[in-house]
Amino acid sequence: MFFLLIVVGVVVEQVFATETVVMESNSSEQLAYSVLVDFNSGVFSLASIDLIESGAMPLETGNEYLIQLISFSGKILSESSFNAKIRIYDADIEILEERTIDLLLPYFSNAKSIVILQGKKKLLDIDVAEYALCNDNNKCDGKETFTLCSQECRCG
Repeated sequence: MFFLLIVVGVVVEQVFATETVVMESNSSEQLAYSVLVDFNSGVFSLASIDLIESGAMPLETGNEYLIQLISFSGKILSESSFNAKIRIYDADIEILEERTIDLLLPYFSNAKSIVILQGKKKLLDIDVAEYALCNDNNKCDGKETFTLCSQECRCG
């Protein structure tokens, strides 16, 4: 949620303590991961993760941090970018480097992890295997069923 205010040559960019960044889903699901990450001087840590009902929103590119959803087979299911620092423009430029970000990411039934990168450096790897319905091992096992995981559980 951004507010841009221009007053007599002074620009203030204000972002509330928790910002929501949304990625577009390529899946047919109407679910999303709500991933709360704490950001402190370039370091990310997981605060919480939930599976929620949410629609798809556009992907972003060209920002400082890259976020990827990775399948059990290592395929990138979805990718987007976001900024974590807040800049407040005034006579002096202040950069807020500590906050919580709510990343709303598309749900994929075969997602194993969510990764945050800066360039090629991995900053955070979040295990989401417990939310998966398919583990991409070409076997119908665990909680997989034909209805939930038709690529692995075939009628026959």
